[in-house]
Amino acid sequence: MDLDVVPDRVAVFSNSAQFLDILAPGAFINAGGFNVPGTSMAAPHVAGAVAVLSEAFPNESPDQILQRMLNSGDPITDHRNGITKPRLNLGAALEIESARLDNDNFL
Repeated sequence: MDLDVVPDRVAVFSNSAQFLDILAPGAFINAGGFNVPGTSMAAPHVAGAVAVLSEAFPNESPDQILQRMLNSGDPITDHRNGITKPRLNLGAALEIESARLDNDNFL
C-alpha cells in the first residue's frame, strides 16, 4: 500500500484490505528526477528495509524480520474504510531488541 502526499494518509490509488500487512511510502517518490507514485515505488522501500534489518540482525528468520517491521511500524488508519495498518518505520525497527513472533496463527 502507498501513502498519499498528505503525510500518513493512504493514497486513493492504494489497495486497502485486512489481509495486507504493512504500509510504505509510495506517492511522489523522486525516481531519476521524476515524481512517480504507486506500489512500484513502495515495494523498494520494504525490500530495502528487509535488507538493512537482515544485515543488522543476521540471526533472525524472515518471519522475525517481518514481525520486527510490523511491531515497530506507526499505526495509520485508511480514511476510506477505517482499516489500521503499521507504516514502515526502519529507525524504530532497528531500535527494538528482538522480534517476538505472533504465535496466534501457528498450527
